[in-house]
Amino acid sequence: MSVTLPVYNLEAAKVGEFSYSPFSEKLSDAMIAQVLRAYTANTHQGTAQAKTRGEVSHPDKKPWRQKGTGRARHGSRNSPIWVGGGVTFGPRANTTRLAIPTSLKRKAMRYFLDQEIAQGSVVVFSEATEARKTKQAAEFVQKMNAFKMPVIVVVQTKDETTAAMFRNLKNVTLRRSSLVSPLDMSKKALYVFAEGALNALVERITKHDA
Repeated sequence: MSVTLPVYNLEAAKVGEFSYSPFSEKLSDAMIAQVLRAYTANTHQGTAQAKTRGEVSHPDKKPWRQKGTGRARHGSRNSPIWVGGGVTFGPRANTTRLAIPTSLKRKAMRYFLDQEIAQGSVVVFSEATEARKTKQAAEFVQKMNAFKMPVIVVVQTKDETTAAMFRNLKNVTLRRSSLVSPLDMSKKALYVFAEGALNALVERITKHDA
């Protein structure tokens, strides 16, 4: 059974309808957790790295003799207990990416898109407006966002005009339909889709899995 979503112009007036056919995708909690964990891990740069005692540049010489000084024995200034010494269990560079099967990515996108539309968290607007300015976009978001939630605006890949309207608004995140991910769709937010962007996203995740 298809769902009919109202399409608004930037004055928040209804100008049409968008017919959406739910995918009715079923995912277990374990599969959802696997997808979100992989996307979250892959957002980390993984470039932080602390030097170990074998990597710091101090002379590898015993600071003082073993006995007779009255001080504790030490073998090297590279030891982690010295200021400027190596770091024990510090961060190590790791750029390994967690792989996610393409079929699972699409299933997760279908699942989350169905969920957000069912909850009424998706707003569709028409790009067919001649005068498109940031002030109009701000007023539109304010009218649509009654619960003051964070807003994720999804635009078409090459629609720079629409992107320019929204990109400087506070608490608004901009995403392209070709790059929006299950991690984006899993957040507690209001999703504002350009009509063409929603069409493009549905087409992308409808492709048959190999």
